[in-house]
Amino acid sequence: MGGIQATYVEHTDFQKIKPLENDEPMGQKCWSDVRVLADQYGDGAVWTIPKSSLWEAYQHKGIGVELYERVIGVLKSRGKVVYLEPHGCLGNSVGTFGSTSEAAMRVWKHLVTRYPSSGPVIALK
Repeated sequence: MGGIQATYVEHTDFQKIKPLENDEPMGQKCWSDVRVLADQYGDGAVWTIPKSSLWEAYQHKGIGVELYERVIGVLKSRGKVVYLEPHGCLGNSVGTFGSTSEAAMRVWKHLVTRYPSSGPVIALK
């Protein structure tokens, strides 16, 4: 049928250490989006979805969204704010790391309408 994997990236420290102007860590294309959300909800853990798959027979039936929602439920159960971003946010300049498929981006477009978000990053509280 398919599956999904969530991976811890790092913890924000915007409240303790004020970032430099235009400070974008290497490989963090969405860091400014995380910062916008952290200004509203406080520092928290940043997670990404590096891998998700769904057999073709199960696609376009809402099952992909449900896979992501189950991960979101687990992350929300931690009781602290968590920021979840597509793996493409971790992309490098040569495209060998951090990519998000078109199918997965369709799910992300749905998720950003259901949760507080900035760009493709969602805040879970």
